[in-house]
Amino acid sequence: MRQLIFKDRIELLFSIFIVIYRMRKGMIKMIRDRGRIKWTAMMLPEHVKMLRDWAKEDLWESPKELDEQQLEEFNEKVQVAKAMNRKVTIQYYVGHHYKTINGNIRSFDTLQNDIQVINEEGDVHSIPLAAITAIEYME
Repeated sequence: MRQLIFKDRIELLFSIFIVIYRMRKGMIKMIRDRGRIKWTAMMLPEHVKMLRDWAKEDLWESPKELDEQQLEEFNEKVQVAKAMNRKVTIQYYVGHHYKTINGNIRSFDTLQNDIQVINEEGDVHSIPLAAITAIEYME
């Protein structure tokens, strides 16, 4: 029984080597098809759209969860940056992606839960407090 199993393995390895040898010599050509594109002709447009949306969703980033200590640290940095007119870098989560903005803090409104930041070009951006994931001072 063992010799039969061993013999079968040798035959399998030998046949694999023959196929590899023939592929290298050009005797066997690999089939190069168009992958998923070839099958879309047989799919409904709704299914194609769902596949494209699914591929886009794979690129989405998930939001970070912040704890109380980080929120207190953000609050302190915002207060110092506003009082001393220091430039900050704010990272925030919007539209399933993280964005970064550099600039000075114009206002910090706890009633509307947002921060208004003036960037280098002079544009005013309003960022919701819940979307902020990181605040750092710029050098």
